Amino acid sequence: MKYFAGMLLVIGLGLALAPAPGCSSDGSGSERGDFLHSERPLVELDGHVWQLLEVGGLAFTLPPGSTVPSISFDTESGKASGHAGCNQFFGQFVISGSSLSFEQLGTTRMACPEPLASVEQRFLAALGNTDGYAMQGSELLLLSGSTVLARLH
Repeated sequence: MKYFAGMLLVIGLGLALAPAPGCSSDGSGSERGDFLHSERPLVELDGHVWQLLEVGGLAFTLPPGSTVPSISFDTESGKASGHAGCNQFFGQFVISGSSLSFEQLGTTRMACPEPLASVEQRFLAALGNTDGYAMQGSELLLLSGSTVLARLH
């Protein structure tokens, strides 16, 4: 059993170190591949509360006392949850290499005043449109193709 688990770890590390699709080993990858150059492994989503920095390329200002929108991943269960601005959200995520998508997202339904309502709406839309992710330094980028939908730290 230990041998089998060790082989899975070696195979998993080999896959994790292989160049991502669209990212060549000579550094001439696509725009999306340019994001993938990182000292950190791409699987560092687990065990961290990722706080939203910007969504749709726009930074935002929240009223004093507001909770910063955030997301957490549980890679064992495939569940994601977080705070969207006013409401909590929860659902499943699917990850494979640099591909990431969210499924069956649900939220609580509290009324939100502005600007929280706009931030929440844009963040939830970004999650719904995510088809990939990348690490850039200590930041998590949620991507649609090569477009950055949201930037979190």
